[in-house]
Amino acid sequence: MQRVKTATAVTSRPAYTETGAPGYFTSGDAVAAIPATVPGAQWFNQIQEEILNAIKAGGLTPDATRDDQLAAAIAQMIAAKAVTIGEASETVAGIIKLATAQQMSTAASGVAVTPDKLGTAALLNAGTAANQLLQLNSAGALPVVSAANVTGIFGQGQAWANVTASRAVDTYYTNNTGRPIIVSIRANAGTTASVVGLVSSDGVAVSFGPGFASTTILPLSLLVPNGFQYRLGATTGSVTFYDWMEYR
Repeated sequence: MQRVKTATAVTSRPAYTETGAPGYFTSGDAVAAIPATVPGAQWFNQIQEEILNAIKAGGLTPDATRDDQLAAAIAQMIAAKAVTIGEASETVAGIIKLATAQQMSTAASGVAVTPDKLGTAALLNAGTAANQLLQLNSAGALPVVSAANVTGIFGQGQAWANVTASRAVDTYYTNNTGRPIIVSIRANAGTTASVVGLVSSDGVAVSFGPGFASTTILPLSLLVPNGFQYRLGATTGSVTFYDWMEYR
């Protein structure tokens, strides 16, 4: 598009005036003596400049051989303001899909649960099976959970075992059962010795037993966390054990 180029066009825009009241075009009515609306040079100039200003704002140069510049300029201005939004993460804002009931029940990743659906999501994963939330029964009490659905808890599936034959003094053993164990030993030492139970993953002594005479047999018990080492030894002298029991 380009400004009008007829022989009667002027090179400078005439000044605008506010004379007259705003209204609408009419084709006139000869019977009622209502004349048709004559737009006038000011109206045409304003329409022409509004369109040209939009074309220029879109980065285009007015071209008298084209009649698609206004549409192209509008599309270009919209594209320049467009924002690309990626997927949301814990650190980046973005677009995320709301979870369906099925996705909530399976704890699917990459979807979000709205606050009003949190209660529903919790109920979908409630029950007495493994990895489920405990739900009150009709009597308002917690249900009885079977042993098969409880793992990694101290005391569950564990029992006392006599491991005397497989244990030795001054030897490190590692608790790799996946849960804490209890080590209970009956031992004695020389009159100058003291028995020490060492629970450590880095060689640091954290639990000591009492010193005692060689004729006295005393118990020594230790709670050993999963992944930690333990041994029976003496700070001085020698130590002898008679029973080595482990709750594992």
